Amino acid sequence: MLLSMAVLMSLTADTSAWVVVSRRSGVTKPQSLEVVKAISSRLAAEAVNVLPADDLSACNGKVPCLMQKGRAAKADALVCVDVANVLDEQILVVSVLSVEEDGRRVAQVQVEGPKGKLDVEKIAPLLPELKVLLGLNEVAPPPPLPEPEPAPVVAAPAPVLTPVDAAPGPLPAVSRAASSDSGSGL
Repeated sequence: MLLSMAVLMSLTADTSAWVVVSRRSGVTKPQSLEVVKAISSRLAAEAVNVLPADDLSACNGKVPCLMQKGRAAKADALVCVDVANVLDEQILVVSVLSVEEDGRRVAQVQVEGPKGKLDVEKIAPLLPELKVLLGLNEVAPPPPLPEPEPAPVVAAPAPVLTPVDAAPGPLPAVSRAASSDSGSGL
């Protein structure tokens, strides 16, 4: 039991997520790093192994560039955060990308709120998919298909037997009696 737990822990400890700023608009680098560090802390609280947060806004959200940097950092998943300030609102688009699958988007959520007041709980919908990607949660098997109800057994009516038309009794035996007038007509 302990050996299997140690093996499981060693397997899951190798997987990691990297929370990065993938694009920013109207936000300074220190402000955007503060946002990704808060998201990174939230993921760490959920037992996700996270690499130190970083600003990859030089990639300008381009997936090939992000994947190149993710592979170099040996990350299994990138949690890309696009940060924008519009008037008094802050808008975040948080996407989970699979590094192994060349940037396939696994999950995404958009968070809006007052500038500087990020509610990290709003990224919670990403957690199940991120954990599955990292192998932290086993994928639940699909629910079993409902058993089709057996078709009702309807007894087929017994075949109606029609009596075979009775043959008209035996034909009368024709006897050939020797007649003295053969060939004479009646």
